[in-house]
Amino acid sequence: MVMIYLQGMNAPEAAAVLGMTSVTVRSTARHSLRRLREILGPDRTMEGQR
Repeated sequence: MVMIYLQGMNAPEAAAVLGMTSVTVRSTARHSLRRLREILGPDRTMEGQR
């Protein structure tokens, strides 16, 4: 998530660094973001900001 959302990398760039496929990076980022939203609750999400 840090590489994509904070460092501005796209999935293929992050995948190359991590040694994963870009599909795995996108899936992991999506699941991680969903979990973070659950933890923070609706008032603390960054919906629409990326």
